[in-house]
Amino acid sequence: MKYDYKFNDLSSVSDFIASNRHLPGITPISDLEKTETGYSFNVSELSIQLLEKTEELFLHVIEQQKELDAKEGRIEELESEMSDMAKRLEALEALLTK
Repeated sequence: MKYDYKFNDLSSVSDFIASNRHLPGITPISDLEKTETGYSFNVSELSIQLLEKTEELFLHVIEQQKELDAKEGRIEELESEMSDMAKRLEALEALLTK
């Protein structure tokens, strides 16, 4: 990726796509030269743009995995607390029914 590359969050990417109908950093089809057989474009430039998008996807996946791992850890903590509270409740109920 470029040295001055700015990583966009998914929300801003979604907003950009909604407004511009293409991914940020990818040359829109309207900017390409239309020929009789299709469109003319620089394969090297397009390859670089696609590589940047691939890297972005991996960065998003890594970020989401970190968030998922943190949430799974928190769920485990909450389940443990809930189990402890259920045991305490059973003990209190046992005392009350004596």
